[in-house]
Amino acid sequence: MKNFNNKAQPRPSKAEAKAKEHLISVGLYGRSVSIISNAFRLTSVIRNFSEKNLFKEFNLSFSGFTVMWVMWVWGDLETAKLAKNAGIAKSTLSGILITLEKHGYCQRVPHSDDARKVVVHITSAGEKLMEKLFPKFMSLNFMRLKI
Repeated sequence: MKNFNNKAQPRPSKAEAKAKEHLISVGLYGRSVSIISNAFRLTSVIRNFSEKNLFKEFNLSFSGFTVMWVMWVWGDLETAKLAKNAGIAKSTLSGILITLEKHGYCQRVPHSDDARKVVVHITSAGEKLMEKLFPKFMSLNFMRLKI
């Protein structure tokens, strides 16, 4: 595949160039690695853009938003299922829930059948937050992204 000089596509960072150079040197660089690398880069840019331009207004990280979205869609969930559905570790979820509870967006309650488990409940403030925040997230102008 020819390498065109596309001004719309910025040059890779030093770290990206070094990673590519290393993967080529060990015979592991190919089209699929490039696709995965670009997908990771794009999602990182979207995450950072969302946090900077929207979520900070609501004292949320991208992970916090994801946890809120999962609760908003699926309702009350045990912490293990909530972490899994949000794509984060249970240990990471604990810190996020502390922040969300501090702002009144959710509440941890004992499991009704198993005292060892905890269920996370989205509060009415959390529901109102998502009703306001989700449309704003969906209307972010990602065309302004600098990738």
